[in-house]
Amino acid sequence: MVCLALAALCAPPRAAAQSLTAAQPLDFGPLLPGAAEVVTVDDAWRRAEVKLVTSGNVDVRLVVPAALSSPQGAQIPLTFRFGDGAVLYRNSRISTFDPNQPFRVRIPPGHGEASILVGGTATPSPSQPAGVYTATMVVVVTQTDA
Repeated sequence: MVCLALAALCAPPRAAAQSLTAAQPLDFGPLLPGAAEVVTVDDAWRRAEVKLVTSGNVDVRLVVPAALSSPQGAQIPLTFRFGDGAVLYRNSRISTFDPNQPFRVRIPPGHGEASILVGGTATPSPSQPAGVYTATMVVVVTQTDA
């Protein structure tokens, strides 16, 4: 099992109440040595999902890990590119982003929520040892006035 856990952090809100809930981890599933595994934001079963409830503008920054690690110290490199992140708004509108870059989410008053979706690529080496690999991605959200 290869899983990327989520830790959600909210900076102190200013004008509007906000909540951030890690709804689903990024799950690469069983990996084969030497075969890259891609999880897209369209993969509802394996993509990471964070629920954001607020209104107005919020700045979001993901702290993405460079690798998954086993308890024995083995690592599997991870990559995140433009399109590996998306914001799904309540009205079904989707906006893509690069998980390596901060981005802004605008939720109009009365709409209340959006989902931050994250996929990525795990690339085990041809001699990758079997085992359980994990990592943590941190989501930092700050309410803005602009």
